[in-house]
Amino acid sequence: MRHAGRSVTRSMVLEHVWNLSFDTTTNVVDVYINYFTVQTLASILARMGVQIPTASVRVNNVAAVFVTASLPPFARPGIRVDVMVSSSGDARSLEGGLLLLTPLYAPDGQVFAAAQGPLVVGGYAVGSSANAKQMNHPTVGRIPRGALVERDNSVDLTKFDHLSLLLN
Repeated sequence: MRHAGRSVTRSMVLEHVWNLSFDTTTNVVDVYINYFTVQTLASILARMGVQIPTASVRVNNVAAVFVTASLPPFARPGIRVDVMVSSSGDARSLEGGLLLLTPLYAPDGQVFAAAQGPLVVGGYAVGSSANAKQMNHPTVGRIPRGALVERDNSVDLTKFDHLSLLLN
């Protein structure tokens, strides 16, 4: 992972995730993210027993986000790790945000941890147009100790016949 623990720009997401050149005149990605957000919200509510027509949903204060975490070496089930949350849409801020229960997948597709909780945002944006002030990144946040490790990722060294160590 090249950008683990760092925030990335919208143009980097467009270029590396959707393989698009950054074009400031189009909102095609925002439209798809908005559609994705509505569908996700309706699905979450349906699992809670609430049926809503997706055409009536307005998502003014909902953000589609990327959630990442780094497992420490020899992480055991039950330990907690920090979580990074980054907006993937047109949200202006994640301030006051709450991450719903989210599984965290390893590259092999297995769930290794589950994250949830209130976000801590290290930036702010105030004002509008020419009278705006932004400090740091209000669309990136952390959840300290926000993920609970569910699966053991350590290697059992007793299964090996011999072990070689390379020391400097």
